[in-house]
Amino acid sequence: MANYIFENDSIKVNDFARLPTDFIISKDNKLKKTCYVYNNGIKRIYPTDLYDILDKRLYEIDFNKLDTLYMTYPAEGICTPDDCYY
Repeated sequence: MANYIFENDSIKVNDFARLPTDFIISKDNKLKKTCYVYNNGIKRIYPTDLYDILDKRLYEIDFNKLDTLYMTYPAEGICTPDDCYY
């Protein structure tokens, strides 16, 4: 849904199962995103959660920058009998 709404954005959201989802949007229609790097090497790009900007003032948010958070646990995937998808 996020990639459809923000189709002109060069950095695409690649999460697959985060509900509810926050959409923090600038006045010029840019979506704030965060890259989560898990300790098993998986990288996922999500719309930034409100929780991640609690300590920032709105004018401090850089919508042109992709924030990065390093997680201390592995990314979970969806597994079928044939393969796992991360």
